[in-house]
Amino acid sequence: MEISLPLLGTLVATGIARGMIYFLLSCGLTIIFGVLGVVNFAHGAFYMLAFYLTFTIANAVGFGSSLILVPVLMALIGAIFEAGLFRRIYKAGHVLQLLLSVGIIFIISDIVRLVWGLDPINGDMPALFAGRVDFFGIAMSKYSLFIIVISSLIALGLILTIYKTKFGSIIRACVFDEEMTRGLGINVSRVFLYVFMGGIGLAAVAAVIAYPTTSGMLGMDAQMIIIAFSVAIIGGVGSIGGALIAALIIGIVESLGILIMPRYADSFIYIIVVAVLFVRPQGLFSLE
Repeated sequence: MEISLPLLGTLVATGIARGMIYFLLSCGLTIIFGVLGVVNFAHGAFYMLAFYLTFTIANAVGFGSSLILVPVLMALIGAIFEAGLFRRIYKAGHVLQLLLSVGIIFIISDIVRLVWGLDPINGDMPALFAGRVDFFGIAMSKYSLFIIVISSLIALGLILTIYKTKFGSIIRACVFDEEMTRGLGINVSRVFLYVFMGGIGLAAVAAVIAYPTTSGMLGMDAQMIIIAFSVAIIGGVGSIGGALIAALIIGIVESLGILIMPRYADSFIYIIVVAVLFVRPQGLFSLE
């Protein structure tokens, strides 16, 4: 199939926008694991809940308000789960963490089924972002441009927070030596709470900005958690920069694959993951 340069540029731009959504989702998972040591398999379920909440809030008060309200609400929900459940199993090992996560998946899935039903839901594109813009012959939807800009700002803010602020220093100290950090008088439990809330909040932001571009349905959490872990594996668990680059790779490959080999586009992610596991099991951008 012959692909013109403008079409290639459009596909790459679309893939970058898709990849930035994946980055926000996987970054929350990476941060939670890197700091708390928790393998949160329920991360995709939190994304799904945020997507359905966006459907309700956006229809009630508008998409712009949902961009603020849903992440805040999900962060508070995350705080409840962290304080009530996850905090009790930090030292219990990954098997118990997995069992707890699976239980939370069933709980959230039942909530979604009871509140919103089994029918798929679709988001409406905000009127402000309808249409396209052209960059040197490359057509890009206004909404894709919005996704790239807002996700880039969030990524920059996250990196600056972790590496340039006192709170970021405390987070990195907790990762390096939790007991010594406690000995310095730092409330590590509170730090873990804030980190967990932030991770769930990032997943919620990903769900909100994905809402106008895709459909939501019961079971979508399984697909999203596979993508999140794929990004973490490729980029290296605990690496924010690695998660960003890996998410962009997956987004662009998906976008190109849908046009070139649509029947096998979904398999490209797994091929990349398997290749990385053979070449560098700790991830391409891991510090190890």
